[in-house]
Amino acid sequence: MTIILKYAVLIVFAYFIGSIPSAYIAGKLKKGVDIRKEGTGNVGATNTILVAGPLIGAIVYIFDVLKGLVPVLIARELIGTELSMGLVGLAAILGHDFSFLLAFKGGKGVATTIGTITVLNPLTALLLLATWVSVVVVSR
Repeated sequence: MTIILKYAVLIVFAYFIGSIPSAYIAGKLKKGVDIRKEGTGNVGATNTILVAGPLIGAIVYIFDVLKGLVPVLIARELIGTELSMGLVGLAAILGHDFSFLLAFKGGKGVATTIGTITVLNPLTALLLLATWVSVVVVSR
């Protein structure tokens, strides 16, 4: 497989993984609600905490982090360049933000971005996570 084909396959794969609307699915499974019509209306972990509770919100958050982390780890393993990891991470984030499964709407990409950055720069990911937790705690 040529390097360009590897890039293309990984980028498309990452977009599709990123497009899985975990908050939407969790809302439907937990409460039978469309999370886009509840709380803040956002399809993300923070709104899931508000609508479905902290346990379901935490599960959604972990899944959304993995949507960024796993494709980037695969890119690191198969290609190994920072460019490949960055492009694949970006594709996962864009998939989350503009999911084809939700008419190209989605979340804000915070958790998926943290997953991507965890592979690229773990210290930065920890700082981002601390900031996110602080904002959630303060703003409720």
